[in-house]
Amino acid sequence: MSWRTKPMGFKWPSNCEEVPLLTRVENSTCYFRDGRQEDFDAIILCTGYLEHFPFMASDIRLRTPCALNLPCLYRGVQWYGTKEGTKDADGRVFYLGMQDVYYTYTLFMMQALWAVQVIKGLLTVPTRERCVSDITQWVASNALLTDYNAEIDNQTEYMEVLRRDTGYPVSFAEAAEMFKGWENDKHEDILTYRDKTHKNLFTGIVSP
Repeated sequence: MSWRTKPMGFKWPSNCEEVPLLTRVENSTCYFRDGRQEDFDAIILCTGYLEHFPFMASDIRLRTPCALNLPCLYRGVQWYGTKEGTKDADGRVFYLGMQDVYYTYTLFMMQALWAVQVIKGLLTVPTRERCVSDITQWVASNALLTDYNAEIDNQTEYMEVLRRDTGYPVSFAEAAEMFKGWENDKHEDILTYRDKTHKNLFTGIVSP
């Protein structure tokens, strides 16, 4: 498995190996950034996520690496031109689901609910200065996220902010411990973590 930024670091089985970036292929020979080369029968592309919006005007185009908290997006959703070469869009441009995520579809749902309430005038956004300050604080928090436990807590806090803004009735606080257990299971055994069971946060019942 060839990595672009850093290895995932899981306990892979003996027939799996993480190697630096694949730089070129000649016939069946693959060449990697650290100088090694090896012959392979097939290549499977699992490239991950890298946002790319060539159809958007350059001054309102999101350009960012994969991270939990992104620049130019108030509440991770509404565009503000906070970086050089960008401009505001009168609050009418929204980007959904751009973050690195633990909550996935739940986060997408909350972001969509937040955007809809803003568009319909049900939710009032603060002044530009406050929005920009909020964006700056969230982006700065990325530097403090040194492990998956901190990342999960950070995104749970973000989800709770969206919940409070929109009036969504269900708290996400208990979900953090479930995600941490899930990540622990992945680091213990990458091959069996999907076989583990977790407690339903609504019924309190652990699945069989």
